[in-house]
Amino acid sequence: MVMQCKTCRAYFAPGTSSDALLFHVNECQKMASRSTQTTPMSLTPRSPEVRRRRLSNAGQSPRATLSRLEIVAEQTPSAMILNDLGTAYRAVGDTANAVRAFLRAIDLNRRCEAAYGNVGNILIDIGEPRQAMQYYSKAIGLNPHFFDGHMNLATLCTTLGRWEKAIIHYGIAHDLNPSHGPALWRLTHAELSIGHWECYGSRVRAIADLVAADLRFGRCSFIQPGDAQLLPLPPTLLTGLRTAYAQQVAASVAGLPRPTFTPRSAHMPLRVGYLGAVAADARPAVHTIVWVLKHHDKTRVHTTIYGMGRAPEHVPHEAQEVADRYVDVARMTDADAARVISHDRIDVLIQYSTGRGAVSRPGIIARRPAPVTVSFMNGSGAGAGLVDYIVADPVAVPPDLSYLYEEALVTLDRSFYPAAHRYLMNDAVPEEDIEVMARGGGELRARLRADLAIPDDAICLACFNQTPKLDPTTFTAWARIMVSHPSTVLLLQQDPPEAVPRLRSRASAMGIDPARLIFVPADPHAPPANRVRWGAAVDVYLDTHHCSGRSSVADALWLGVPVVAHPQAHIPSRVAASMLVQAGAEELVARDTEEYVSIATRLIDDPVYRLAMRRMLVDSRGKERSIFDIGGWVTTWEAALFGMWGQWVRGGQPVTFNVGDLEA
Repeated sequence: MVMQCKTCRAYFAPGTSSDALLFHVNECQKMASRSTQTTPMSLTPRSPEVRRRRLSNAGQSPRATLSRLEIVAEQTPSAMILNDLGTAYRAVGDTANAVRAFLRAIDLNRRCEAAYGNVGNILIDIGEPRQAMQYYSKAIGLNPHFFDGHMNLATLCTTLGRWEKAIIHYGIAHDLNPSHGPALWRLTHAELSIGHWECYGSRVRAIADLVAADLRFGRCSFIQPGDAQLLPLPPTLLTGLRTAYAQQVAASVAGLPRPTFTPRSAHMPLRVGYLGAVAADARPAVHTIVWVLKHHDKTRVHTTIYGMGRAPEHVPHEAQEVADRYVDVARMTDADAARVISHDRIDVLIQYSTGRGAVSRPGIIARRPAPVTVSFMNGSGAGAGLVDYIVADPVAVPPDLSYLYEEALVTLDRSFYPAAHRYLMNDAVPEEDIEVMARGGGELRARLRADLAIPDDAICLACFNQTPKLDPTTFTAWARIMVSHPSTVLLLQQDPPEAVPRLRSRASAMGIDPARLIFVPADPHAPPANRVRWGAAVDVYLDTHHCSGRSSVADALWLGVPVVAHPQAHIPSRVAASMLVQAGAEELVARDTEEYVSIATRLIDDPVYRLAMRRMLVDSRGKERSIFDIGGWVTTWEAALFGMWGQWVRGGQPVTFNVGDLEA
């Protein structure tokens, strides 16, 4: 379709970009306003990057861009122009007009795949994913090489739990643009989610190469540090990624005014803010945070929860019971949330993580709304420049690995990961059952094993970590153990269901009867007591290598189940090792894969040793400094808080310190 400018009557060839037309219309209007006739400008072709930048230059607010596109669409309507107009409407939140523009684009050109894709995006926005799938499918049906169409359809499939189809379309997108980092990572993550490891090695190498190139050229990387912890990337690369991510977030708020702080009166309690999800779901770490708050000494510490995520209506009331104050920042902008925190005169702001995939809003803490900022229960850290301190312990970050962290380290003299099972799990497995299981028996154990069809004489191995934490190296180690011990079964989470046939097929290829892999249903929203009961059927818990279990490992230790760990260099892989050392079971921490297999083999072959280990773990739970001593943990934690605050009051920069030295 040939288009004509109604102001100067110039003609444009089909396919002329909307921003080129926009530039032309602006020039015509300027000339007309000066009542000067001129020849139409010659339009020089520019790259898409230059064209996009022209529309988003300083002074081109979304509404200003929309106004100009409305003029272009009125003068020279085309499917391409109307598609861009719909995108502009969507950018300012005008969904109704966005839909009208996209549908008009389709009316003008039934083969406009971009408009079909954008209607799909709108349907996602309004909560109609299945209708969106029809439009995405139509878009790539019109153009099988439509990169964005394949990406959108694949992302929708992951939301709907259709992982195999997601892998197909992420794979096509990756083939269309092999250097596109987000497509590569999403493909890799989808494959990890169902145990699709056929290309695992090449995927990891490709991601490592792209991340290294991004860091080398100072580009923003396509993968966040919390996601990268799933992969066996070099430790220094992970450190560089964290630093680059922190710099990227900090740069987004550079130049904004920073609040000024004055020390509180020495007679006032320390004002501590906790920024994170409170009970937006039933993540075990959320319940742990609640019990940490319950144990704070309210005469010394005043706590405020800044809740993120989509919390149920009952949560603010529940949070109010354990904290002095609750503020819902879920619907606030980052700037508004930071202003609220600053106005509350918080002394120490703690950004905590409730697990992989939890809500994260680094733009809040990057605005430095408190004089001291801390990353807590966040295995990947936040990166130097975003927070002052990261919480660790001598096992999570031993001295020889401290160089991997640019933040100051607050080293607790106990496991940095608190566990509130003493209060949460009393109804899950009665104490008398735990005692009986420590001797190798128990009615509950027998009933659960019967429900799962576990033979009476079988040794039950287990790992309840999420499927993306599994990897071929870990699974191969498990297979070696199972092949040499035919009486063993392996208990795993059915999360997602599509992982089940793949993992069983892989086991079969390694000479293991697929029926020996038993899957239990996974319900992330179930109460903690429901979650831990499956562990009563387990004899030995096998942790994953690159991203350790957290609450699942604490669950096993609460029941006295021996856990075999194989930590790597970074914190996310060392949580289980930290808890085992605190429990007095350092001998279950392997230094390499061979030792991992050897420790598991001894636990299977030697029932006397296995039961002795169970007895020791059950007895350790009641000790004063056990990982389940939440009251003692909070006492240590408060010493750390006052240590960080004291360093700021003295005017010093954040420094690495051991809390045990402060207490001494």
